[in-house]
Parts: sequence; C-alpha cells; structure tokens
Amino acid sequence: MVTIARTKKQRKKGQFFILGAILICSLFFIGLPRFTPLIKQPSSDLPYISSNLQSELPNALNIGLNGSAMLDTMTNFSHFLETKLRGRKINYTSLWLVMHNQSSGVNVTGGNFLGEEITISINITDGSGSTVESLIIPKGTNNSTLFSSVENTYNITIAFSDQEESESYPRDKVSLYAFYRLTRSNDVIKNHIFA
Repeated sequence: MVTIARTKKQRKKGQFFILGAILICSLFFIGLPRFTPLIKQPSSDLPYISSNLQSELPNALNIGLNGSAMLDTMTNFSHFLETKLRGRKINYTSLWLVMHNQSSGVNVTGGNFLGEEITISINITDGSGSTVESLIIPKGTNNSTLFSSVENTYNITIAFSDQEESESYPRDKVSLYAFYRLTRSNDVIKNHIFA
C-alpha cells in the first residue's frame, strides 16, 4: 500500500484553483445583462384613442362645416367610430353639441350616441341674464334648440346624467362640446372636449 503525502504547498495550490474558478464564474455572471422577459403585458390603447379623439372630433366638425353638411358629417363620424372601435372590442358612446350663431341668438344642435334617451340642461348666461333650456334627444338621433337673444360673448353650462361642464364662447364662432366614453371590460375612459 502506497501512501501519497501532500505537502502544505500542494494543498494551497488546489485551494487557489478552486477559488480562482469561483471568482471567474462570478465575474462572468455579473457581466451578463439582467433577464428581461420576452412576453410583456399588452399596453392599453384606450388613452391613445382618447388622445386622438380630442383632435378628430373637432376636425370632423370642420369638415362638415366646410362641406355644408355639419349634421350628417358628425352623425356619420359617430357611427363610424362606434363600428371601428367595436372591431377592437371597445365600446364607444358619445354625445356632442354644436353651438352656432343664428340672427342675434345661438342655435344648439346635439347628437346622442350614448345608447339611451338623454335630457340635457343647457344654461346660457351673458351680461343680460341667464336662460335655461332642456334638450331631449332620443338615442341615435339629433335635436336642436334656439336661444333667441344672446350677447356677443356668453357662458354655457351643459348638464346631463352625472356630467356638468361650463365654457365661454363668442357668439359668432361655431363651437363644439363633446362627451365620450371608451369601455373595454373593466377599463373605462370618460372625457369631454370644448372647441
């Protein structure tokens, strides 16, 4: 039986090799980039669509005014949005009011695409006082009301359901108020536009 005796020096050499191997492996793994998963949660497109609607609804109104077909253009655009967004599993509902000068008054025309009949309280206030009218619009249709005597600048307050908004307008400018709701399962965005 042969016994091989290791010297102290040889034992220390072996320990240095093991320690060196661990150090090299550690440096290798530290230098690797952190793991990033290849599968990500889909980002919601509702805020992006809402941002686009802020500019596209006033654009639709301008196209309608330029073509002398304001009511048809706004109605067709509302139906177009409903159809296209439904294809992306998004429920789009909206209400819009267009205010325009008529003689010395303001005509308010509204389109209701909220899915139910709506009663809108419209309060126009100017230097001579305040006038309130109720505008009833069945679902999917439009209706209008006339405020017969309005000063050059007026404040309008629009209230329906749980919404109430106010804005000031010059009488000789065609103005837009729009409310819309985007819904996909539990995600909901509600917003309004004054233009």
